[in-house]
Amino acid sequence: MSYNNHKRQALEESRPIGHRMSHLRSCTVHISQRHEVHRDLVIEKVLELTGLDLYSHLTNEELHIATRCLDIIREEWPGPDRLSDLEKFD
Repeated sequence: MSYNNHKRQALEESRPIGHRMSHLRSCTVHISQRHEVHRDLVIEKVLELTGLDLYSHLTNEELHIATRCLDIIREEWPGPDRLSDLEKFD
């Protein structure tokens, strides 16, 4: 599956949260391969920027925030230095 397919599955509200989180973490694999970094670095960057732990179940709103963050760092690793910089990409 591609990054976008995993992202779509992660955002599908009718699916169980555990399933959605698995797809969200699969997005981190695509990012890590694209930028040749370890997946854990991508997950840590999301935690640093948003305070959201991708190993925990997130609310729907938190999942959308994490997805937006992943979209940004997917385009440019390592992404912004702080959460307020995410607004520059909207």
